[in-house]
Amino acid sequence: MFITYLSIISGLITLSLIVYLSRSNILNDNTTGMNSNGYYTMRIKSFGKVLIYFTFIASIIAFIYGVFDTSLGISDKLMIYFLGLFFVLLGIFLIAVIVKNRIEYSDKDMRLYNLFKKNPKIIRWDDSIEIKFHEMGPFLEFSSNKSNRIFVNFGNNGFIDFVNFSLLKVSDENYELLKIIIDNK
Repeated sequence: MFITYLSIISGLITLSLIVYLSRSNILNDNTTGMNSNGYYTMRIKSFGKVLIYFTFIASIIAFIYGVFDTSLGISDKLMIYFLGLFFVLLGIFLIAVIVKNRIEYSDKDMRLYNLFKKNPKIIRWDDSIEIKFHEMGPFLEFSSNKSNRIFVNFGNNGFIDFVNFSLLKVSDENYELLKIIIDNK
């Protein structure tokens, strides 16, 4: 009986998370304007929105199945409950990935923030920057003489704004490459 109540409470919490996410700006892809630090923000391509909603819906299905299937024993209900809990935790992890992984750029530098790294990768515009085009992806690789590399996917939200901003900051040979990319995008 305890697991049934636990499943009902977990399902309601998961359902409220879905409603909250659909109404909030946590997963919003807007990249316009500056943040409080004076940087423009470009979110990493957020393929995960669909996956996040799938994980939460799968957890609700697991919780409902665990509550309403009376033929299950206590160990089966517990297993289904933990399966639903796994999907909830996976969804929360994917939210953290989407929110934390981003590229910020300003007049001074560009920064790549990653969920798994404490400090961002930084490339200053006044360093000698080399830009390479990679067809696989497709993406641009920005590298500096200090061996920092930042990969920018063409599908990232705000990619064109970023490339237009970069045109003002890069050398002539890199300018030509970025101009070709904008013309063909």
